Amino acid sequence: MRREGLRSLMPGLLLFLSCCPAMGRTQADAATKARELHERAVRVFGPLTPAETALLSAIPAGQPARIGSTVPPWLPRNPRSLPSSELRRTIRAEMIRWLFLNRYARNFLTDRGIEIEGARIWGPVYLSYLHLAVPLHLRRCFLQYPADLLHLTIPALSFSGCEGSAIYGEGLNVAGDVDLRALRVSEEVRLGGLRVGGDFDASRAQFTYRRPCALFLEDGRIGGSFSLFDSSFPQTGAILRRLRVRGNADLREVRRGPRSEFDLREMTVGGRFLGSRSLRADRGIPVPTHEAAGLQR
Repeated sequence: MRREGLRSLMPGLLLFLSCCPAMGRTQADAATKARELHERAVRVFGPLTPAETALLSAIPAGQPARIGSTVPPWLPRNPRSLPSSELRRTIRAEMIRWLFLNRYARNFLTDRGIEIEGARIWGPVYLSYLHLAVPLHLRRCFLQYPADLLHLTIPALSFSGCEGSAIYGEGLNVAGDVDLRALRVSEEVRLGGLRVGGDFDASRAQFTYRRPCALFLEDGRIGGSFSLFDSSFPQTGAILRRLRVRGNADLREVRRGPRSEFDLREMTVGGRFLGSRSLRADRGIPVPTHEAAGLQR
C-alpha cells in the first residue's frame, strides 16, 4: 500500500522538482535586472533613498513596492525641511516619470506597471499628454505636490487611500478602472471630460477643498459603475453635469456641509441611481427622472 501511495505521488513530486530550477532562475533574473536598473538610476538621480531602491527592486519582479503600511505625515513643501528620517519613505516623482518614459528603464516594467504603497511622493507627478502601456497604482501614499494627468492615456489608475494635493486630469483616458477609494485631498480634483472604460470608485473619499468645487467631472464618460458611497464634502460639492454613466451610480450616504452643493444637471445613468433625498431636493439640482425611482427613501 505504501509503495502504491508513493508511486501515485511521484509525478507531482517530479513536476515540482523540475520547476524549482526555473523558479530559481526567475528570481535570479529579477535580481540581476533590479541591480542593472539601480545602477542606471544612480547615474541619473544620484544617491537613492531606501524607498527608491525598494521600488527599483520590485519593478522587474512585477511586485508592489511596499514602503509602509500607513500614509506618511504631512510636511512643508520646502525641500530643506524634509527630515532625514522621512527620506526612507520618499520617492521622487521624477523617477516615476523616468520609469515610464526612459527607453532603457521602461523595458524593466511588467504588465503590472508601477505599484507603490505607503510612500511620500516628492515633487509634481507630471504625466500629462502621455500614452502609457502599463498602469499606475499609488496606494496610501502622500502626494506632496499636485498630480498633473491632463489627457493622459493609461490602462488603469489608482490613488486609493492616498492623501495630499490636487489631481488635475481633464481629458484623462483610462481603459480600465479608476480607483479613488478612501482618497483624502485638501485641494481640487478636476477630471472634466474624462473617459473611463471600467468603474470609477471614489467611495469613502474625503474632498475638503474650500473653493467652489472639490470634485469636477463635467462631461465625463464612465463605461462601468460610478460610486461616491460614504464620501465626504464638508466645504464644497461636486459638479457632475452631463456625466454619463453606463452602469449604476451610487451616491448613498454622501456627507455634505451646509454650503456643499451637487450639480447633477443632465447627468444620465444607464443602470440604477442610488442616492439620498437631499440630492433630489437640492435647489436647482434635479436628479434625472428615470433614475429617481432608485433613490433611497
